[in-house]
Amino acid sequence: MTWQPLLEGESADAALRLARAIAVEVAKHPGAAVDRTVFWAYASNALDEPFADAAYDAALADLAAQVMAGASHPMLYNEGLSGMGWVLAHVTDDSDGLLARIDQAMLQIVSQPAWHGDHDLTQGLVGHGVYFLERLRGAEAAGVAREGLERVVAHLAATAERTADGACWFTRPELMPPHIRALWPRGRYDCGVAHGSAGVVAMLARAAALPDPPAAARTLGEDAARWLIARRQAPGAVGGRFPGLVVPDQPVEPTRSAWCYGDLGVAAALWSAEQHLGIARGLAHETALDGIARPTTHYNIEDVALCHGSVGIAHLYNRFHQATRDAAFGEAARQWYAATVVTDTLAALPGFALWGSHWHRLIDGAIGVGLALFAAATRTEPAWDRIMLCDLPTAGVA
Repeated sequence: MTWQPLLEGESADAALRLARAIAVEVAKHPGAAVDRTVFWAYASNALDEPFADAAYDAALADLAAQVMAGASHPMLYNEGLSGMGWVLAHVTDDSDGLLARIDQAMLQIVSQPAWHGDHDLTQGLVGHGVYFLERLRGAEAAGVAREGLERVVAHLAATAERTADGACWFTRPELMPPHIRALWPRGRYDCGVAHGSAGVVAMLARAAALPDPPAAARTLGEDAARWLIARRQAPGAVGGRFPGLVVPDQPVEPTRSAWCYGDLGVAAALWSAEQHLGIARGLAHETALDGIARPTTHYNIEDVALCHGSVGIAHLYNRFHQATRDAAFGEAARQWYAATVVTDTLAALPGFALWGSHWHRLIDGAIGVGLALFAAATRTEPAWDRIMLCDLPTAGVA
């Protein structure tokens, strides 16, 4: 099982030129240590240049200092505590006790008797579960991480709504930012990876695959997958096969096709459900193929970011290609990479202008674009996308 460069020749050269240009800018104007550390862990290997090695060392030192200073929130993204811990666990074998401190802090957070916060990947329980899963990849403090993951699964089980279709989670209005609450004042059910059921399915599937999984992980994952599959729409729907949101007493609205919402992120989650839970067989592949035929105008893409932009679509199709060696996925990925690499001048890329304040972030900024481009043009498997729950097993090469 080997990761293969998807891009070759001039396409690969163009991708690497842009990725290096991003690296140069990140080195000149360093941003948050969390995302920067992940970036340089991979960029220093791909570039093999002294400035990249020095930038990685500096980022790691800054991250350690940030952990010591404390995080303002426990979230997986946006410089939260679980995100800091995930990055340290991902890139180091020895963290000088920093991870042990984070383990205890995160265990305390998820040990409250009842959960009243978010359930999702970006801000809540699923993100905390992703942190504990990353910690369980190493031997250090495995007992604490396992206890933390068990508590995450228990909270998800306790807060789930049980329906004839399966298990789902309602996002209450008070958990939404004001501008989002104004759109859905009575709350909503979310189907996406970033904020909803697809993320729950993907995390529980990975938890169920552990040698000694949390007791409820498999059955709850199956029930969550059944509810999500029941939301599937007929072929040819303008908004794709899966809605982004289900709002009580409102018709289903079209959604973009991306990682955060829509068919591609859901397909990645269902792939994990098929692999680890043994359900939804063939549905992930079919859903991903459906997306190729969807007119690009229906993707609702306005920038280049991993979360909701062209490089995120390219990266998911690359993952699908690496998992299946299906040429259709490979060609779709190349087309979306080409839509991203339109110029060697960063300022000319519309996404950087649109998301200027997030330029140095992984999920919605240039750092994520650079990582996806390195993944497309080198032999290094992008294990960093475990933080997005879209890592899929790599198939053998024919």
